[in-house]
Amino acid sequence: MRADPAALLLLTAVFSAACGLVLALRPLARRLGGAGAAYGLWCLPPLMLLTLAIPVPPEVVRPMRELGALPAAVLQAGAIQTEGHASTLWLAAWLLGAVACLGGQLARQYRFMRALGPLARVPHPRLPLYRAAHDAGLPALVGLWRPRIVVPPDFESRYAPAQRALLLRHEQVHRQRGDLPCNALAMLLLCLQWFNPLAYFALRAFRRDQEMACDARVLACRPRQRRAYAEAMLIGHFDAPLPPLGCPWPSRHPLKERIAMLKQPLPSPRRRVAAVLSIGLLAAGGGYAAWAAQPAAPVVAAESASYRTDVVLTIDGERHEFALVERAGQWLGFGGEGRQGHWQAELRWTALGDGRMQVDMKLALAGKPVSTPTLIVTRADPVATIDVTSGDGGSHFTAALRVTPAHAPAKVTEVAMQSLPPPRYPKEAYERSLGGQVMLRVDVRADGSVSNVVVESSKPAGVFDAVSVEAARQWRFRPEMKEGKPVAGQVRVPVTFEMDPTPQDVGGSAMASR
Repeated sequence: MRADPAALLLLTAVFSAACGLVLALRPLARRLGGAGAAYGLWCLPPLMLLTLAIPVPPEVVRPMRELGALPAAVLQAGAIQTEGHASTLWLAAWLLGAVACLGGQLARQYRFMRALGPLARVPHPRLPLYRAAHDAGLPALVGLWRPRIVVPPDFESRYAPAQRALLLRHEQVHRQRGDLPCNALAMLLLCLQWFNPLAYFALRAFRRDQEMACDARVLACRPRQRRAYAEAMLIGHFDAPLPPLGCPWPSRHPLKERIAMLKQPLPSPRRRVAAVLSIGLLAAGGGYAAWAAQPAAPVVAAESASYRTDVVLTIDGERHEFALVERAGQWLGFGGEGRQGHWQAELRWTALGDGRMQVDMKLALAGKPVSTPTLIVTRADPVATIDVTSGDGGSHFTAALRVTPAHAPAKVTEVAMQSLPPPRYPKEAYERSLGGQVMLRVDVRADGSVSNVVVESSKPAGVFDAVSVEAARQWRFRPEMKEGKPVAGQVRVPVTFEMDPTPQDVGGSAMASR
């Protein structure tokens, strides 16, 4: 997933949907499958978030090379920079809040551990048992890397032997089931969703279900000790806040709800199996739904990839259509004559890596800069359009751009030239004594006429492109013959513009050669 506001919004939506689903199903799961089933439902939020990291296969989102066209949307010049700054502020605010939330959680854990005082090891054949100097809500299981069961200093005098065995078994169940790592994951999710009120409510419900599931596991092996278990709950009730990375026995969990759970009959093995299967199906379905909710997988285009830009250019009412081919990251250009001089446009495509393409443009009229717009190619609109009028309103420039991945060029067949009238020399280029060359790829019909013209490269960019394409559309070729019949073909024609001592038309000549 990308690190941007859209990704954060998707994460929040998936997390909220998962938590809402769990909160809605908890009562039913507890009634049908017991407290363990309700606790098991809490695997849904992390699993649904985890599916967002699974890449979308090419079969679901077609790669760029298979797309017929990349639609485009026009933005005002500089809009992409504004969007980037807004994204940076968004992410900075979220990260600051997440760090502050994590700091608060760790501070709570530190205060809890500090309140226990020094810990002394208590000999026990099977358990890592320690005695605290002070009772700050004990017994409790603490320590993410080395889980330890910590008992209060008056553990033996406060609880009867049967109750002590139940309490130690309770903390041991927490340890065996890996509840401390689960609490750590819940804390991290809370920090990532620090701005989401549902995250705090869900965390409290998660810890409540965790304790009741642990109670149910202990009583499943000791069904006749429900009374002693309930009395131990009343003795150890404690109102201090829960440590984020701890499982204390006396807690702020509602005693009424926990004691009521003790009165319920244990679910049958068949119900428990059905609950496990139902949770698995929910996790699979919820994970797939979250994965499918992702936007189209980012299409990362290599900077070496080539793109075809189909251009519909209108200058002061005169329309031209042509195509340009160039690699991403390279400048290409086009232009034409207007009432106030030569319009020159240069553009450069940049792959943004998330299914969008950015085009930077430079527009000039009679050699003077007019505009430097930035446009973004998305899937919202099939054509990107730029519309610019000169400062005094005397000349109007409109260009509609459509970008498509440039496929591998077809095999160039042997097509003989029959009639190639040269293009006219642009007035401005002649006045500046400017020469250059344009490489054209020309598709030839079976009758020898031209069906399409593409500018593969030009130097200088954009100066001679329009006149070259205009002339090439009038060319005639002698097509290749196969089995006695003419067939369509393709040729590449370099058109060289050089100054002649004897001016023609506006003062120069162009030569097409193969």
